[in-house]
Amino acid sequence: SDYYVDAAQIPPNAVEDVARATEANIVVNYPNVRVLNPTEPLSRASAAAWIHQALVRLGRIEPLTPNVEATNYIVGRSTFENQ
Repeated sequence: SDYYVDAAQIPPNAVEDVARATEANIVVNYPNVRVLNPTEPLSRASAAAWIHQALVRLGRIEPLTPNVEATNYIVGRSTFENQ
């Protein structure tokens, strides 16, 4: 509930998984990092972004450089500490 304005819509059985993915910087929310839209279907673009972040987390690919605009939509603790 500290991260997402629509946290109440996250199904109870998914809360722990969403929290873990958020803390691991896997979640990417465009255009608003504070809105998860947990009841909406996942788009191909969002799926690709989440897969990219998961591969970064696993050390399989390099993360985006901080000057890339897309990094503004990666959700995680550091995102909210800077707001």
